[in-house]
Amino acid sequence: MRRIDVLGGLLAMAAVPALVGAAAEPDPVWFRTADGFLAYERFGIGMPPLVFLMGGPGIDPAVAAPLVDDLAQLTEVVVFHQRGTGRSYDAPASAEDLTIAGAVADLEALRVALGRELLDLVGQSWGSMLAMAYAAAHPERVASLALLNPGGPNMHFMRSFGRRVMAKLTPAQRAEYAKTNAATPEHLRIELIGDVHDPANLEALLPSLGPRSSNPQVFSALMRDAVKHYDVTGALRGFAKPVFLLFGDDDPSLAAKDDLVALFPDARVVTIPDAGHLGWLDQPVAYRTAVVAFVRTLT
Repeated sequence: MRRIDVLGGLLAMAAVPALVGAAAEPDPVWFRTADGFLAYERFGIGMPPLVFLMGGPGIDPAVAAPLVDDLAQLTEVVVFHQRGTGRSYDAPASAEDLTIAGAVADLEALRVALGRELLDLVGQSWGSMLAMAYAAAHPERVASLALLNPGGPNMHFMRSFGRRVMAKLTPAQRAEYAKTNAATPEHLRIELIGDVHDPANLEALLPSLGPRSSNPQVFSALMRDAVKHYDVTGALRGFAKPVFLLFGDDDPSLAAKDDLVALFPDARVVTIPDAGHLGWLDQPVAYRTAVVAFVRTLT
């Protein structure tokens, strides 16, 4: 899975390219939303297709390339480049667009563009929250939820989550993080230290992080709206579709685990030893094995 910045304006491409293997580098496909176009990429081949939602919000899905490549060995993976991120970095991003409701509407537009009646959603961190918000709004359109290192069903987990991330930084790193501009690769690199069990596991990822690897405007706007409008607890109580919950034992998302297990009592739950929030970097074999085992139950 590669990352190429969009040059110039958004282009509408009506034809969907042929499915390709995980090692290929497909061009993005643009689909229409209420106010323009957003992008997705397709990897792998097979059914059912999985729709992958990256975390952040505002992180380029290329950060999860190893995870997507693993999934694409099993089936087709549609990687959604959310508004203001990755290939969709230059998409319109007004205050009205960067809301929970707006993100759900974008995902619904993707479903329509794919021509799918049901979506199997794989969300990582914030992507899991978007998957749950979509399931709350469109339960009839969701076939399954794979929630990897997930945020919670409401925002109660955030304070503990942030403390867990910052606790992994040294005093010098916390000071550097506080003074670096949020739009810089350096800021993201420091933040990612709190997302892995062993910082050495970031070495392969760091050279690929550029100025568009994260979008702080997207993060700030969606988090502000989530504080006001994100709570799926009532809507998803009794959700009867397959649910998978994956954590690392050194994962700040553990702050949300109890709430999620209570909300989805029949979910398959896996906690991987010596893994953080980006568990595919810390424990690639164990992470892949756990995700693949769930995906295989969907076929």
